[in-house]
Amino acid sequence: MQQQATQAVYRVKAGYSIQLPFQRTVQGGELLENPSPELVRLNAWKLDLVKSADIAPDPLPVASVAPGGDISIIIPAWKAADFLQECLDSLVAQTYFQGGAQHEILLGVDACKSTRWRALKIAQNYENLQIHWFSNNYGPYLVKNSLAALAKHDRLLFFDTDDTANPDMIERLLEHDKSPGGTAVYMMGTDMESGEQKQTCGVFLIRKKIFLAMGGFMPWPCAADTEFMKRLTSAKIKAVCANKKPLMNRRVHKNQITVKPDTGFGSDLRACYIQQIKQIQRLGVVNIGLVTAKSERLA
Repeated sequence: MQQQATQAVYRVKAGYSIQLPFQRTVQGGELLENPSPELVRLNAWKLDLVKSADIAPDPLPVASVAPGGDISIIIPAWKAADFLQECLDSLVAQTYFQGGAQHEILLGVDACKSTRWRALKIAQNYENLQIHWFSNNYGPYLVKNSLAALAKHDRLLFFDTDDTANPDMIERLLEHDKSPGGTAVYMMGTDMESGEQKQTCGVFLIRKKIFLAMGGFMPWPCAADTEFMKRLTSAKIKAVCANKKPLMNRRVHKNQITVKPDTGFGSDLRACYIQQIKQIQRLGVVNIGLVTAKSERLA
């Protein structure tokens, strides 16, 4: 899945500066390595090209992976104190684990003190729960990348704190992950209020080695799960829906990314990302380079 890519280095012109994600600013005279095409397009008059060369990307570091069908469940959490216990209860009650399969739950608390307090209060109820504290609010996708790099099992299941899983969810997902090359498996979910059933591209099962080799999610505040699914096509990795029957329950609330005015459907930011997704598809990019953040393990 590694592919040749163009590495470009630019120097920011004197008297200018460029604001990058995560509150980082590149000042005049500083070098900017391999920026996104969108960033170059928006700031072309501020940049001088230093070099451009075709290179093969360096292999990504991969943590040790346990063999077998064991699973690392990855959950980002922000303003989720009210939903956390119900979510965790539904995951530890999976029928798949009754057969002796091992699992771990990596909960990434994204700079929300009320969620941290709640997670620590109930932590003793969950033998395989890890709580990782991110002191800056990075957003769910960067938290997912960071936890994925720490995961020890060969399969990753991305889940959300405001949702709950049917008891047979993991069993049904694994029925579709038989290919030696790996398959990304998502599912149908039921809206807890309206009863509407939808596919859930943000909740899915995937092999860890595939996820890391592709560089994980874009570190965006929204739309990164859609972008990742599109990139799977470029990587020739099969993505399937596990079942026509819903395997999880979705909760819609005001703090959701898809509902908030600045990141929801119809927002200017999401429209910008949709254009970037189309550009990434045209380029056939597979490995975007894994972006992670440091966290402190609390439990």
